[in-house]
Amino acid sequence: MNLSVVIKKRDFSDPVGVPDVTFRPERYGWMAVGGPDFAEVAAAGEARGLWSLLNWLRAPIEITDQRDQAVWWGYINGVTVRTGAIEVGVSLTEMANRIAVTYSYVEPGSSGVGVRATTSWAQDDDSVSTYGTKELLVSRDSAYLDVAEAGRNALLAALKNPVPKVGILGGSSELSASLHCLGWWHTLDWTYLTRSAGLESHESGSGTQAVGEASGNQRVAQSFQISGSESWQASMVDVKLSKVMAEGDDVDDNVVVELCSDASGPGTVLASASLDGTLVGDSAGWWPFTLSPGTTELSPSTTYWLVVRRSGSVDSDNYYKVAVDEALGYASGAFRVYDGASWGARSPDADMQFKVRGVEVTTTQIERAIDAEGQFLEGVDIVNASGMSSNPYRDGDTSALQVIRQLLENGTSNDNRLLATVTQDRVLKVYEEPDAPEGDYDTDLYVRSDGTPVDKWGNELLAHACPVAEWCALKDVIAATVNTSVLANPSPFYIERCEYDVRRQVWIPEPHGVASPWDVGQLDVG
Repeated sequence: MNLSVVIKKRDFSDPVGVPDVTFRPERYGWMAVGGPDFAEVAAAGEARGLWSLLNWLRAPIEITDQRDQAVWWGYINGVTVRTGAIEVGVSLTEMANRIAVTYSYVEPGSSGVGVRATTSWAQDDDSVSTYGTKELLVSRDSAYLDVAEAGRNALLAALKNPVPKVGILGGSSELSASLHCLGWWHTLDWTYLTRSAGLESHESGSGTQAVGEASGNQRVAQSFQISGSESWQASMVDVKLSKVMAEGDDVDDNVVVELCSDASGPGTVLASASLDGTLVGDSAGWWPFTLSPGTTELSPSTTYWLVVRRSGSVDSDNYYKVAVDEALGYASGAFRVYDGASWGARSPDADMQFKVRGVEVTTTQIERAIDAEGQFLEGVDIVNASGMSSNPYRDGDTSALQVIRQLLENGTSNDNRLLATVTQDRVLKVYEEPDAPEGDYDTDLYVRSDGTPVDKWGNELLAHACPVAEWCALKDVIAATVNTSVLANPSPFYIERCEYDVRRQVWIPEPHGVASPWDVGQLDVG
């Protein structure tokens, strides 16, 4: 099989000409979640051309066949050049050109764990312009801000550009080079995803406020505004609650939470939820309230109110308490107490501890993640919406790739997996895994005992196209004399990953969730 290599400029424009160098693909792989995975390409030629390859990290690269059809695409992640007994390599794996440090600030003389804080991000603009943004968030033990910032700056200076690594080979070798390539899917691991939509909260403080104890505290309310510039759908409210009970007695009503509009105080009830008061303990704990009906859209720069009340009458012996913060740590709202006639400020003033949480369809979250962090991707194609929802809030501690993987793993409302592949045009295509075929004869892809892929009519398929994310059945592998009714059926299986070995011209599929049929003789049965 005659395969060729095309390397383009980093801006994806015309192919690069590398003088006096020839390329030979050695192996490449695909995966059901992500598409093109890795590729290894050997290079041979004159010294000037081979050493110049060290300057082409993050350059787009494609492997094409004799029909000029691309069979793999991605970018150059690393380059190794060997000459004599010396090997010099550079890689983007350890490089980072935008860095922040999280640290635990501990007051002098304190034995506590400290308060978590994060420095601002520092970046090297030249490196970002050359390679794209590659972030690194590192942690440090107890430190002061200036110490954390100094560590951040030193790390940025060391990692902002790929650092050559020199190795000594066991013997002498001719001048040669290797390109270590990755698919564009892997670049989603370069940046962290931050998204404020889906959570508005205030969770600090040590005070309490009685609710339903007397006429002067029949209800309490906390106003809030969502942060960020994005509207989202609220579905749940968490309130930190406890209760007071007379000995041998208990409350006999519910805690009610209402999400209200603003009318210079709590206005129209938009959604509400209640909780059996007997469940609440005498020590403060977070209690979730699922709002009804459905979800309520919250808009930026708009004031809303959370009202907490009891469903029954006031009782000075049995009542509820909400946790509050008398340090007034929440800047986007105010706390009020209702005395049966009007809403008034508490003395001393405080903020209620609360969490308003939202939901969003998982495939919509994937779209937004790619829009925000898919710096090398051209867009998203959602072939099948998931029909599943989860909270979209992201605190910036997790990479976009990890978030998207988790969203895909949540699957669809049909109880199927969601898969994704990066197309040659660098569009992330998201689709539902097809249902398993009922039998071997319902698949379009088969593999013979020699490892050759064929179609249902026995026509040989192009192994170098590396079929993946398909159901595949074994053809003429298990002898007809074997009673397969008493065996676990190894066929059909779903191809989760695969590799094409160019030198051997062998396609190597890896099934999803089961041992590969090719490893049957190597399974550990002891």
